[in-house]
Amino acid sequence: MAIIAVECPNCKGKPELDDGKEFAFCPYCGTIIKLHERVLLTPDGSLDDLRKAGNKFTIGNREFDSRNYDKAYDYFTKGLEDDPFDIEAVYRKGICAVYLSQRNLENLKIDELKTALTAARKIVLTPRYDEKRLSEIATQKGKDLCELLDFFEGKSNTYQERLPNKEKCQRQSARWCELAKLYHTAVPELVSPKELERVLLNGINLCDDVMRRPVEYFVSSEYNSRTKKSEERYSYYRMDSGREKLIRNIRSDLAVQYNNLPSRIEQEQQLNRSLEELRGQKEELEAAKNQAKNQYEAAKATFWENNPELREQRDKKKKLSWISVGIGAILLLAGVLLRKKGVVPPTAGALSFGSSFYIRSIVVKRLIGKMERELFPPDVKEAGGAFDAAMGRYIDKSNEYARKQKEVDSFIRSKK
Repeated sequence: MAIIAVECPNCKGKPELDDGKEFAFCPYCGTIIKLHERVLLTPDGSLDDLRKAGNKFTIGNREFDSRNYDKAYDYFTKGLEDDPFDIEAVYRKGICAVYLSQRNLENLKIDELKTALTAARKIVLTPRYDEKRLSEIATQKGKDLCELLDFFEGKSNTYQERLPNKEKCQRQSARWCELAKLYHTAVPELVSPKELERVLLNGINLCDDVMRRPVEYFVSSEYNSRTKKSEERYSYYRMDSGREKLIRNIRSDLAVQYNNLPSRIEQEQQLNRSLEELRGQKEELEAAKNQAKNQYEAAKATFWENNPELREQRDKKKKLSWISVGIGAILLLAGVLLRKKGVVPPTAGALSFGSSFYIRSIVVKRLIGKMERELFPPDVKEAGGAFDAAMGRYIDKSNEYARKQKEVDSFIRSKK
């Protein structure tokens, strides 16, 4: 088995781990690290739950690809109960809901699809997936949505210019409105410029057909004594104002996006170039920060090695600090038990431990840090200052990169 270097999604540490395992624990912060795609991990949840969810998602994706959308919907639903952070399962469940509502084309489940796509965008902001995997998912999502649009375009975009009654006209206009809303919902999720251009043109053409072509409906049949034949009378149908406004607004928005598509592609490329440049700068600063940290740690280690008496004083102060933490935990536990008789000991113990950990990480750390700063010679202090400065530059650049990433994501979603 090979030893590989991986990055922890939580603390960004880079431990070396055995890739023969399905997963491992970060030695720095304890976070579960996924080593192979077959193990699906989330910000929370037990490993048993995650394995169960992974099996359900595998079956759900297989049923989805086989167009068994009712079974896929059930498996995605059950899997998301154990693991709610799987992007593909989240958005594909929404797509399944729309497919399953095809029996009632006047009321497609577009709201459920919108909710699913919004939830998927929120999951992107978590550290679960790396950038390569997110890009793959975005491409697949675009293909899935294009197939959905193509299906319903063929299913409900059959234009009938003469219908048996006014109610049939209303149902036909309702189908067109649902299809127009489906285009409007899917467009912000497409990443391929070629597919985006095609979808925008199809949506615009749909809206134009709905608004321009006349539709007639049967009114009555009368006997013509001169021709001795029965003649049918028809009346023109006009869409109600609410639906007409909806179609016009969607058509206008799609047209704006189509007109801006060339400049938009150029803008997106510029943003991505800026993002790549910032990523490179961030990685350089991270390397400089790690180097400064190693130098600082080496300087401290040398100082303590050359000054065993001072190191003994420091260790003694640490032990006393731990004793004070233990006393504080015991007092807190006793106080909780005495003041709130209804609180069970495990809960009180958890509160006690949390408070103790807070004291240890904040108060004690500051005390020891102050002591060290007073004892360190100028060269060690200089190395510490260099590390603090490198850390500050890295944090600033990381924040700048995060802001640019949000700008790119917002731009991609806006489609303006």
